[in-house]
Amino acid sequence: MKTTDLKNVELIEGFATSVNESEGTVELLTKAALTSDQPEFFSYMRAIDPLLKDGMQSLSDQLASFVLVLHEDKTASLHTSPINILAAMKLKSDVSKKIGKPVSYEEVLDVNVLSLPNISFEATDRVIVCLKFKWRFALYFDLGRGQGEFDIEQMERSLAFLYLRLNYWDVFSSLEDERVAKLMYSDGWFPFIALHGSGAQQLLEAYRSTSKNIKLIERIVDSFSEDTLLKISEAWWSKDVFCNKKDILQSGLSSYLRDDYIASIKTLATEIEGILQEAHLVEHQKPGSSKVLPQYVAQKGEQKANNPASLYLSKGFQSYLEEVVYDFFDLNVGKVGMSRHTVSHGAATPEQYTKERALQIILCLDHVSHCL
Repeated sequence: MKTTDLKNVELIEGFATSVNESEGTVELLTKAALTSDQPEFFSYMRAIDPLLKDGMQSLSDQLASFVLVLHEDKTASLHTSPINILAAMKLKSDVSKKIGKPVSYEEVLDVNVLSLPNISFEATDRVIVCLKFKWRFALYFDLGRGQGEFDIEQMERSLAFLYLRLNYWDVFSSLEDERVAKLMYSDGWFPFIALHGSGAQQLLEAYRSTSKNIKLIERIVDSFSEDTLLKISEAWWSKDVFCNKKDILQSGLSSYLRDDYIASIKTLATEIEGILQEAHLVEHQKPGSSKVLPQYVAQKGEQKANNPASLYLSKGFQSYLEEVVYDFFDLNVGKVGMSRHTVSHGAATPEQYTKERALQIILCLDHVSHCL
């Protein structure tokens, strides 16, 4: 990391977002976290650009990432790439087995904190951070010292949020694009935790085009080999509510692995509710209704991440459970999708018991296991 000391730096308080000409006042944005996918990113960067100078030379064209720390004596420290970043991550697998080993993109479950260990901050500092992730940029600034001291912990949480947004853009985009989300739900898909990585990229690509890319969906399904599914399920047994149903769940998995998708779906579809009911009963001493349980698992995911916008996708997963897993059917009008209700009431047709649907139930159970 290179550090350049700057002198006679203008101490900006924020960015004007609106002007009241009659009163001669402006509203200032003093703190924000945004990405280069947002149009205002470029407006703020143009305003920041004059600060990025070494003498008379502008450094903006040379920088991929930077941290600008403005001190109250009108000096500044400009730290430029390569910048050391330390991330506090949750992994899908047992972290004790990862010591000294690399962590892949697909193994990340969530990121809670992103810190800058080699840069020191004072309570009176104003801070601007711009970091590049996968050809996109994250921008965080905290400039309003009139509103209180610099909060390093809030910055670290915000940088973690931005890191997730940019590195797992496809995961979030698949839910934020209403058209894509509707098409995925109609086919029983969701960007499940087990898909995060190449699977989520393929899922978004499959539904973003005007017609569904069936080959990409087949590639996703085929990527879950026996070894992969057994590894996924092995992590379930550390949870009491899953371990209590181990015989049932293993029976459903075994049916899937021997291509008996009807038996797999019949066995596993109702166990999503059974597991959620048991977890709710243990925690609240009473069962939850089909309306309560999706909310319950979403709340558990948010509590685990301490952040509603995490890779647990809590709100999105709640919607998926409500609209897909707990979708009601009506034989009178021919509304018979594949859901927990149509399976348990015998309304689903034989053609609906597919390998794709069976895998979705397994991945849904896995997502539940991470949230609880």
